[in-house]
Amino acid sequence: RRERGLTSALPRPVTLAIHNRKGGVGKTFLAVELATQWQLMGLRTLIIDADSQANTTLQFGYDPEIEEDVDGQEGVPYTLANLLKIPPYEKMAQPLDAVLKKPYGPHGPHLIPADSNISDLEQALISVSARDYRLDHLIRRGRKEPTADLDLRGYDIILIDLPPSITALVMASLVASDFWLVPLGLDRFGLKGLGNLIRSLTEFQSAFGRLPELCLIPNHYNRNRARSRFFLRSLKQIHGNLLTRVILRESEIVPRKMAASPTPVSLSSPMEDIVKEDLADLAQEILDRLAKLPPKND
Repeated sequence: RRERGLTSALPRPVTLAIHNRKGGVGKTFLAVELATQWQLMGLRTLIIDADSQANTTLQFGYDPEIEEDVDGQEGVPYTLANLLKIPPYEKMAQPLDAVLKKPYGPHGPHLIPADSNISDLEQALISVSARDYRLDHLIRRGRKEPTADLDLRGYDIILIDLPPSITALVMASLVASDFWLVPLGLDRFGLKGLGNLIRSLTEFQSAFGRLPELCLIPNHYNRNRARSRFFLRSLKQIHGNLLTRVILRESEIVPRKMAASPTPVSLSSPMEDIVKEDLADLAQEILDRLAKLPPKND
Protein backbone atom coordinates (compact mmCIF):
# COMPACT_ATOMS: atom_id res chain seq x y z
CA ARG A 1 0.00 0.00 0.00
CA ARG A 2 2.82 2.41 0.85
CA GLU A 3 4.80 1.69 -2.30
CA ARG A 4 1.68 2.02 -4.46
CA GLY A 5 0.95 5.45 -2.99
CA LEU A 6 -2.22 4.34 -1.20
CA THR A 7 -0.90 5.42 2.20
CA SER A 8 1.19 8.43 3.15
CA ALA A 9 3.41 8.90 6.19
CA LEU A 10 2.30 10.78 9.27
CA PRO A 11 3.35 14.46 9.48
CA ARG A 12 6.17 13.31 11.75
CA PRO A 13 7.29 10.07 13.42
CA VAL A 14 5.54 9.40 16.70
CA THR A 15 6.15 7.33 19.82
CA LEU A 16 3.24 5.87 21.76
CA ALA A 17 3.07 4.07 25.10
CA ILE A 18 0.31 1.63 26.03
CA HIS A 19 -0.07 2.00 29.77
CA ASN A 20 -2.44 1.29 32.61
CA ARG A 21 -1.56 0.60 36.22
CA LYS A 22 -4.17 -2.14 36.29
CA GLY A 23 -3.57 -5.49 34.64
CA GLY A 24 -6.04 -7.46 32.58
CA VAL A 25 -7.34 -4.52 30.56
CA GLY A 26 -6.01 -5.61 27.17
CA LYS A 27 -2.66 -3.82 26.84
CA THR A 28 -0.91 -6.67 25.05
CA PHE A 29 -3.91 -7.34 22.82
CA LEU A 30 -4.02 -3.69 21.77
CA ALA A 31 -0.27 -3.45 21.28
CA VAL A 32 -0.19 -6.44 18.93
CA GLU A 33 -3.37 -5.56 17.06
CA LEU A 34 -2.72 -1.83 16.59
CA ALA A 35 0.82 -2.49 15.36
CA THR A 36 -0.57 -5.01 12.89
CA GLN A 37 -3.42 -2.75 11.76
CA TRP A 38 -1.11 0.20 11.14
CA GLN A 39 1.32 -1.94 9.21
CA LEU A 40 -1.56 -3.22 7.07
CA MET A 41 -2.43 0.42 6.39
CA GLY A 42 1.08 1.00 5.07
CA LEU A 43 2.60 2.65 8.15
CA ARG A 44 5.95 1.21 9.19
CA THR A 45 5.59 0.17 12.82
CA LEU A 46 8.04 -0.91 15.51
CA ILE A 47 6.73 -2.36 18.76
CA ILE A 48 8.94 -2.43 21.86
CA ASP A 49 8.06 -5.01 24.51
CA ALA A 50 9.12 -3.45 27.81
CA ASP A 51 7.32 -5.89 30.10
CA SER A 52 9.23 -8.70 31.82
CA GLN A 53 6.20 -10.97 31.36
CA ALA A 54 6.93 -10.64 27.61
CA ASN A 55 3.34 -11.33 26.57
CA THR A 56 3.68 -9.27 23.39
CA THR A 57 6.80 -11.22 22.48
CA LEU A 58 4.93 -14.48 23.08
CA GLN A 59 1.97 -13.31 21.03
CA PHE A 60 4.24 -12.73 18.05
CA GLY A 61 5.50 -16.31 18.35
CA TYR A 62 8.82 -16.00 20.21
CA ASP A 63 9.78 -17.83 23.40
CA PRO A 64 11.28 -15.40 25.95
CA GLU A 65 12.50 -18.29 28.08
CA ILE A 66 15.15 -19.41 25.58
CA GLU A 67 17.98 -17.48 23.97
CA GLU A 68 18.65 -19.76 21.02
CA ASP A 69 16.23 -21.41 18.59
CA VAL A 70 15.25 -24.86 19.84
CA ASP A 71 13.15 -27.46 17.98
CA GLY A 72 11.73 -24.91 15.62
CA GLN A 73 10.90 -22.44 18.39
CA GLU A 74 12.60 -19.06 18.02
CA GLY A 75 14.15 -17.64 21.18
CA VAL A 76 15.04 -14.16 22.39
CA PRO A 77 18.81 -13.61 22.52
CA TYR A 78 18.60 -9.81 22.81
CA THR A 79 16.20 -7.20 24.15
CA LEU A 80 15.95 -3.45 24.65
CA ALA A 81 18.66 -3.79 27.28
CA ASN A 82 21.20 -4.53 24.53
CA LEU A 83 20.44 -1.19 22.85
CA LEU A 84 20.66 1.02 25.95
CA LYS A 85 24.36 1.47 26.52
CA ILE A 86 24.32 1.66 30.31
CA PRO A 87 26.29 -0.41 32.85
CA PRO A 88 26.50 -3.38 32.77
CA TYR A 89 24.86 -3.68 29.34
CA GLU A 90 27.38 -1.57 27.44
CA LYS A 91 29.58 -4.67 27.29
CA MET A 92 26.69 -6.56 25.68
CA ALA A 93 25.59 -3.86 23.24
CA GLN A 94 24.15 -5.06 19.94
CA PRO A 95 23.14 -3.30 16.73
CA LEU A 96 19.44 -2.80 16.17
CA ASP A 97 19.39 -5.36 13.35
CA ALA A 98 20.58 -8.06 15.75
CA VAL A 99 17.89 -7.24 18.31
CA LEU A 100 14.95 -6.89 15.91
CA LYS A 101 12.46 -9.65 15.28
CA LYS A 102 10.41 -9.63 12.07
CA PRO A 103 7.59 -12.13 12.63
CA TYR A 104 6.01 -11.46 9.21
CA GLY A 105 9.11 -10.51 7.28
CA PRO A 106 10.43 -7.05 6.43
CA HIS A 107 7.02 -5.64 5.47
CA GLY A 108 5.24 -6.64 8.69
CA PRO A 109 5.47 -4.96 12.09
CA HIS A 110 8.92 -5.22 13.65
CA LEU A 111 9.52 -6.17 17.29
CA ILE A 112 12.13 -5.43 19.94
CA PRO A 113 11.35 -8.42 22.18
CA ALA A 114 11.46 -8.85 25.94
CA ASP A 115 12.34 -11.62 28.33
CA SER A 116 12.19 -12.00 32.10
CA ASN A 117 15.60 -10.35 32.44
CA ILE A 118 14.09 -7.00 31.43
CA SER A 119 13.48 -6.60 35.17
CA ASP A 120 17.28 -6.42 35.61
CA LEU A 121 17.28 -3.39 33.33
CA GLU A 122 15.22 -1.62 35.98
CA GLN A 123 18.05 -1.84 38.48
CA ALA A 124 20.57 -0.72 35.89
CA LEU A 125 18.50 2.37 35.04
CA ILE A 126 18.11 3.36 38.67
CA SER A 127 21.88 3.66 39.05
CA VAL A 128 22.57 5.92 36.03
CA SER A 129 22.19 9.65 35.58
CA ALA A 130 19.31 11.11 33.54
CA ARG A 131 17.59 7.73 33.66
CA ASP A 132 14.20 9.21 32.77
CA TYR A 133 15.57 10.41 29.43
CA ARG A 134 17.64 7.40 28.35
CA LEU A 135 15.03 5.85 26.07
CA ASP A 136 14.00 9.25 24.71
CA HIS A 137 17.62 9.97 23.79
CA LEU A 138 17.96 6.54 22.16
CA ILE A 139 14.89 7.07 19.97
CA ARG A 140 15.85 10.64 19.05
CA ARG A 141 19.35 9.54 18.13
CA GLY A 142 18.04 6.73 15.97
CA ARG A 143 15.77 9.13 14.12
CA LYS A 144 17.94 12.22 13.80
CA GLU A 145 21.53 10.92 14.03
CA PRO A 146 21.27 7.38 12.67
CA THR A 147 24.24 5.07 12.52
CA ALA A 148 24.80 1.61 11.08
CA ASP A 149 24.01 0.22 14.55
CA LEU A 150 20.90 2.31 15.24
CA ASP A 151 18.69 3.61 12.46
CA LEU A 152 15.04 4.29 13.30
CA ARG A 153 14.26 6.55 10.35
CA GLY A 154 12.20 3.87 8.65
CA TYR A 155 9.50 3.78 11.33
CA ASP A 156 6.43 6.00 11.28
CA ILE A 157 5.25 4.69 14.65
CA ILE A 158 7.12 3.28 17.65
CA LEU A 159 4.73 1.59 20.08
CA ILE A 160 5.88 0.64 23.61
CA ASP A 161 3.98 -2.01 25.57
CA LEU A 162 4.41 -1.41 29.31
CA PRO A 163 3.70 -3.41 32.48
CA PRO A 164 0.98 -2.31 34.94
CA SER A 165 3.36 -0.53 37.29
CA ILE A 166 5.53 2.55 37.68
CA THR A 167 9.21 1.66 37.42
CA ALA A 168 12.31 3.35 36.07
CA LEU A 169 11.83 1.73 32.64
CA VAL A 170 8.12 2.61 32.56
CA MET A 171 8.87 6.23 33.44
CA ALA A 172 11.60 6.42 30.77
CA SER A 173 9.11 5.00 28.24
CA LEU A 174 6.41 7.51 29.21
CA VAL A 175 8.88 10.39 28.91
CA ALA A 176 9.88 9.17 25.44
CA SER A 177 6.26 9.03 24.26
CA ASP A 178 4.20 11.68 22.50
CA PHE A 179 0.95 9.90 23.21
CA TRP A 180 -0.33 7.58 25.93
CA LEU A 181 -2.90 4.93 25.03
CA VAL A 182 -4.86 3.74 28.08
CA PRO A 183 -7.11 0.69 27.61
CA LEU A 184 -9.85 0.56 30.23
CA GLY A 185 -11.88 -2.25 31.66
CA LEU A 186 -15.47 -1.19 32.24
CA ASP A 187 -15.63 -1.84 35.98
CA ARG A 188 -15.04 0.05 39.22
CA PHE A 189 -11.41 -1.05 39.40
CA GLY A 190 -10.84 0.41 35.94
CA LEU A 191 -12.31 3.74 37.01
CA LYS A 192 -10.26 3.79 40.20
CA GLY A 193 -7.02 3.06 38.36
CA LEU A 194 -7.84 5.73 35.81
CA GLY A 195 -8.37 8.26 38.59
CA ASN A 196 -4.90 7.52 39.93
CA LEU A 197 -3.41 7.93 36.45
CA ILE A 198 -5.18 11.25 35.83
CA ARG A 199 -3.94 12.61 39.16
CA SER A 200 -0.38 11.56 38.33
CA LEU A 201 -0.43 13.76 35.22
CA THR A 202 -0.02 16.84 37.40
CA GLU A 203 3.14 15.34 38.88
CA PHE A 204 4.37 14.43 35.40
CA GLN A 205 3.87 17.97 34.14
CA SER A 206 5.66 19.40 37.16
CA ALA A 207 8.63 17.05 36.70
CA PHE A 208 9.01 17.21 32.91
CA GLY A 209 7.41 20.49 31.88
CA ARG A 210 4.85 19.02 29.52
CA LEU A 211 1.64 17.04 29.42
CA PRO A 212 1.33 14.01 27.14
CA GLU A 213 -1.63 13.51 24.87
CA LEU A 214 -3.94 10.99 26.51
CA CYS A 215 -6.26 8.59 24.71
CA LEU A 216 -8.65 6.41 26.76
CA ILE A 217 -9.88 3.24 25.05
CA PRO A 218 -12.94 1.46 26.52
CA ASN A 219 -12.48 -2.29 26.18
CA HIS A 220 -14.58 -5.42 26.80
CA TYR A 221 -17.87 -3.58 26.28
CA ASN A 222 -21.04 -5.67 26.40
CA ARG A 223 -24.21 -3.69 25.77
CA ASN A 224 -26.28 -6.52 27.29
CA ARG A 225 -24.51 -6.11 30.61
CA ALA A 226 -25.84 -3.32 32.87
CA ARG A 227 -22.43 -2.88 34.49
CA SER A 228 -20.77 -2.20 31.13
CA ARG A 229 -23.38 0.39 30.22
CA PHE A 230 -23.13 2.08 33.62
CA PHE A 231 -19.35 2.42 33.64
CA LEU A 232 -19.27 3.58 30.03
CA ARG A 233 -21.75 6.34 30.90
CA SER A 234 -19.61 7.28 33.89
CA LEU A 235 -16.50 7.48 31.73
CA LYS A 236 -18.24 9.67 29.19
CA GLN A 237 -19.46 12.03 31.91
CA ILE A 238 -16.07 12.40 33.58
CA HIS A 239 -13.54 11.97 30.76
CA GLY A 240 -15.60 12.21 27.59
CA ASN A 241 -13.10 14.43 25.78
CA LEU A 242 -10.36 11.83 26.25
CA LEU A 243 -12.35 8.75 25.23
CA THR A 244 -12.08 7.24 21.79
CA ARG A 245 -15.21 7.25 19.70
CA VAL A 246 -14.59 3.56 18.99
CA ILE A 247 -15.49 1.21 21.83
CA LEU A 248 -14.01 -2.28 21.67
CA ARG A 249 -16.82 -4.78 22.02
CA GLU A 250 -16.42 -7.94 24.04
CA SER A 251 -15.91 -11.20 22.19
CA GLU A 252 -15.63 -14.73 23.52
CA ILE A 253 -13.58 -15.74 20.49
CA VAL A 254 -10.66 -13.37 21.10
CA PRO A 255 -9.29 -14.97 24.33
CA ARG A 256 -9.53 -18.44 22.81
CA LYS A 257 -7.84 -17.29 19.62
CA MET A 258 -4.99 -15.58 21.51
CA ALA A 259 -4.42 -18.68 23.64
CA ALA A 260 -4.48 -21.06 20.67
CA SER A 261 -2.28 -19.20 18.19
CA PRO A 262 0.40 -16.49 18.16
CA THR A 263 -1.16 -14.98 15.03
CA PRO A 264 -2.72 -11.53 15.66
CA VAL A 265 -6.50 -11.47 15.55
CA SER A 266 -6.25 -8.86 12.78
CA LEU A 267 -4.69 -11.50 10.54
CA SER A 268 -6.93 -14.37 11.60
CA SER A 269 -9.55 -15.93 9.39
CA PRO A 270 -12.30 -16.56 10.10
CA MET A 271 -12.94 -14.03 12.84
CA GLU A 272 -15.98 -12.15 14.04
CA ASP A 273 -16.61 -9.15 11.84
CA ILE A 274 -17.19 -6.90 14.87
CA VAL A 275 -13.70 -7.59 16.21
CA LYS A 276 -11.87 -6.69 13.02
CA GLU A 277 -14.22 -3.77 12.42
CA ASP A 278 -13.57 -2.34 15.88
CA LEU A 279 -9.80 -2.76 15.57
CA ALA A 280 -9.62 -1.18 12.12
CA ASP A 281 -11.82 1.74 13.20
CA LEU A 282 -9.79 2.27 16.38
CA ALA A 283 -6.49 2.22 14.49
CA GLN A 284 -7.81 4.86 12.08
CA GLU A 285 -9.21 7.04 14.87
CA ILE A 286 -5.87 7.07 16.69
CA LEU A 287 -4.08 7.90 13.43
CA ASP A 288 -6.43 10.86 12.97
CA ARG A 289 -5.47 12.08 16.44
CA LEU A 290 -1.77 11.55 15.80
CA ALA A 291 -1.98 13.63 12.63
CA LYS A 292 -3.02 16.61 14.77
CA LEU A 293 -0.09 16.42 17.17
CA PRO A 294 1.96 19.64 17.29
CA PRO A 295 5.62 19.59 16.21
CA LYS A 296 7.89 18.06 18.83
CA ASN A 297 10.38 20.39 20.49
CA ASP A 298 13.92 19.07 20.27
